[in-house]
Amino acid sequence: ESPDIMSIYWGEWLKAAGCTRDLTGVTIEISPQFALDQDEFVDRASGLEWPTDGPIAIGPNGEIISAAD
Repeated sequence: ESPDIMSIYWGEWLKAAGCTRDLTGVTIEISPQFALDQDEFVDRASGLEWPTDGPIAIGPNGEIISAAD
């Protein structure tokens, strides 16, 4: 199953913020309360540690919500 268009879009934000993980096929969701555009995301995502597997969901305060939560 291919990822939705927003996951591809947000994947570019993660790459711009320094995520080096292969995001091919990864479901990504970023709360608009955390960032509305890539520049804001890059500024606010400084210091986040990216999960090494599974989907990536970033909540309103920058918390990374894992599939186990």
